[in-house]
Amino acid sequence: VTNLLLDGLSARFRQVARERYLTDAWFTFLKEYRSAVVSAEHPAALYTALLEQREQAFALGEEAGSYSSDERHLQKQLLGALRENCPPAEVSAENEGDTAAAQACFGAASAGFQVQKEKLAQLEADMEQTLEHAFDFMEHAFENGQEMVVFVTELTMNSESAMFLSEHACRRYQQYHERLLIGSRKAELLAELQNE
Repeated sequence: VTNLLLDGLSARFRQVARERYLTDAWFTFLKEYRSAVVSAEHPAALYTALLEQREQAFALGEEAGSYSSDERHLQKQLLGALRENCPPAEVSAENEGDTAAAQACFGAASAGFQVQKEKLAQLEADMEQTLEHAFDFMEHAFENGQEMVVFVTELTMNSESAMFLSEHACRRYQQYHERLLIGSRKAELLAELQNE
């Protein structure tokens, strides 16, 4: 039962990690665009050029076999989102070389990013709630049995859950984690005393 619960949580943590990666990579792209768009003569064309560079880098990495299937999927998803949010040429055509054109293009390019940020925030809030429900279940079903030790240990060892828990405080995880560490240290000390 504990393993089934952990499998379900693991899938949700993976989903949050993917959305976090997309959000961070999208932010990095927009940051690069923003730093160059202010002085760009053709703001919309600059976005397209940066996107083409990223697509070429992806194609080279794909040819070289640099991506796992999951990484390839994420990169394609990111490139698709960047393509969808390409500022239309007519946004900057009226005021070519003008700061108003640069701002309008950046605004158009970052509109989808705001939606992505909100999606990630909602997923993280849902994950926090799901984790609380999982602890409720574990406490009611197993109280302080070995199942809770397995549960907390797996949350600590899984890279996606460990990353999530390092960024989002979960009081009950911390409480059980500390108790587990204290229990482990106590066992080590007792073993040392027996050996002497």
